Amino acid sequence: MSNASGSWALIGRFDDSPQLRADLDASCSTLHHHSDRRTHFKLVDEKGNTLATLRDGARRFEAVKGR
Repeated sequence: MSNASGSWALIGRFDDSPQLRADLDASCSTLHHHSDRRTHFKLVDEKGNTLATLRDGARRFEAVKGR
């Protein structure tokens, strides 16, 4: 379900918590690597501002600078 240039995956809306972030890190990292690192993920706040991304072979979400 990804194209040659990569895709962002929309999973859903969740309440933020340390445990949920750890769970998403593990799940999204696995999916990212199974898709040959073509599926990218990002965490956004309620206004749509990107807080962290998981892409380019990363093993966990990386915070966006300045956030």
